[in-house]
Amino acid sequence: MTKDIGKKKGNIKPSRSKPHAAPFSDAFGSSLALKGLATILILGFIIYANSFQTTFHLDDINNIRDNQSIRNLSDIQGMWQFSQTRFLALYTFAWNFHYGQLNVAGYHVVNLIIHLINAILVYWLSFLLFSTPVLKDKFLPKDKTMLSLAVALLFVSHPLATQSVTYIVQRMTSMSAMFYLLGLVLYLLSRFTDIGKAKTRLLIGCGISVLLACLTKENAFTFPFAIVLIEIFFLQTRPNAISFKDKRVLLIGAALVSLIALGFYSYSDYLLHPEYEHQNEREIDITSWRYLLTQFSVILKYIQLLILPVNQVFDYNYKLVTSFLDPKAWISFLALLGLIGLAILTFKKHRLISFGICWFFLTISIESSIIPLQDLIFEHRTYLPSFGFFLIFVYILYSLTWKNLKNIGLSILALVIVVNSVLTYMRNNVWKDEITLCTDSIKKSPGKARPYNNRGDALVDEKRYEEALLDFDKAIELLPQYAMAYYNRGNLYQKQKKYDLALTDFNYAIRYERDFDKAYNNRGTLYKETNRFDEAIVDYDRAISLNPDYFMAYNNRGSVYILQKQYQQAIEDLDKAIALKPDFAEAFGNRGIAKLKMGNTDGCVDLKSSADLGFLPAGEFYRQYCKLQ
Repeated sequence: MTKDIGKKKGNIKPSRSKPHAAPFSDAFGSSLALKGLATILILGFIIYANSFQTTFHLDDINNIRDNQSIRNLSDIQGMWQFSQTRFLALYTFAWNFHYGQLNVAGYHVVNLIIHLINAILVYWLSFLLFSTPVLKDKFLPKDKTMLSLAVALLFVSHPLATQSVTYIVQRMTSMSAMFYLLGLVLYLLSRFTDIGKAKTRLLIGCGISVLLACLTKENAFTFPFAIVLIEIFFLQTRPNAISFKDKRVLLIGAALVSLIALGFYSYSDYLLHPEYEHQNEREIDITSWRYLLTQFSVILKYIQLLILPVNQVFDYNYKLVTSFLDPKAWISFLALLGLIGLAILTFKKHRLISFGICWFFLTISIESSIIPLQDLIFEHRTYLPSFGFFLIFVYILYSLTWKNLKNIGLSILALVIVVNSVLTYMRNNVWKDEITLCTDSIKKSPGKARPYNNRGDALVDEKRYEEALLDFDKAIELLPQYAMAYYNRGNLYQKQKKYDLALTDFNYAIRYERDFDKAYNNRGTLYKETNRFDEAIVDYDRAISLNPDYFMAYNNRGSVYILQKQYQQAIEDLDKAIALKPDFAEAFGNRGIAKLKMGNTDGCVDLKSSADLGFLPAGEFYRQYCKLQ
């Protein structure tokens, strides 16, 4: 009707359609929206409440527990040097450390808050998509709110998200997703307004958001392509609507070129220098081509886990595919090709299905394409891509049930959310500590060596040495070139004063990983304990050359210099150790001893500092040398 009137009176021009106004109040003003968002927050807190005391795992150790750069909020340079593309996440870890040291509860609370914010952003983004020119007339206002809440509830409750929320270091993933989603919301809001100043502010906010996302994790580099998807799928209503004279098109094009160049620059080392993985007794290069072949089946595994989230594993025993002739490669490729075909076929009539598929492939592309990563599969990589899957699920459920079977559709949705919530809560119990998590991985991936090694390391911390030894033996049996397992077993033998066995294992660790700084350091300590001081110095030298910021190696070398009565050299090393780690109690104690041996009574100050920091032997030296009984 409107079209006919426009033709007769000439008052409607067939130009690019403007989006329907969708102010903040449209998305958040109704009682249904507020009740739904409250449900999301409450549900998220309940299903993750048992995760607050979950211990540090795997990459948490290097990035948080042992990361000296996050010990000082003002050490911006140190955090930047540690990781430029993940700097912002490291900075939030520094704030956690500032207020709670290594108390895991604070880290988990922040992770959960980010996840809940993401769920709200998922709701808002879904609502805005439902309000775009292509979809605005297909859904009633109340239905838009209901469907958007459904997508958000699926997002907050799905158990596949546990690795992005409960695994502390993967704040990098969830935080990057937060800025990514916020940037898209701001971009859409800018397209929903004709007010110049408001549009400019929103676009500036969008730009800041994408910058923050890129400083949190590398997968944010796909952001401009996501904008292109949204423009093509939801904002352009007639063919050939994209004009290269349009400033928006030029800006997006410039951003695409810039981020593609930045991406290639950032990943050039990965592309030119392949990773490697151990398979049985061989090291196999993870080239870009082999990684891509493997990712065909990995992506299908991710989709299966989104559909049926059972038998989740922290450390999957996934083998590298080396040839396209491998059925795992070409069958998976054909299946993915079928999905791409489905996206093309559904573009006109079922735009949300087509968009969801394209979103999934786009947002997983950084970690599941040609950029070889040493870990072939990790569940946290589905965090942002999962939005596309949930959008498809809700749309299909709506299409099949909303007109005549709405109560059945709502019941199915409620059942899925409840089941997901229970599975998430149960999965968080598995994450309780390193032993429970590794035991779960061993049960589901018995052929993978790393979970045995990691559980053995955790058992050593609990002084369960015999069980730990069995795990290290099993890890080495599964992977005879596993340097870390030899290193950990050598440490255990050293604790038990089995020096010959420990030395053999340290030698194997160094043989299979030539740049293993910790193995050189610990072998040096073994030489020190067996009075082979010159050999100890050689190993400490090597450890420091491999890692110039290795404060423990400086301290250990300094302690050997004391035994060799080379006190000035000892003090220089201990000064360096303390500069790298200002709260290093043992280094203060050793420096105090070295100074006193040289007749410098300032050593008493160092000994007292050491004792105050908790190094008990320093208290004994303090009483002995400083004549305090």
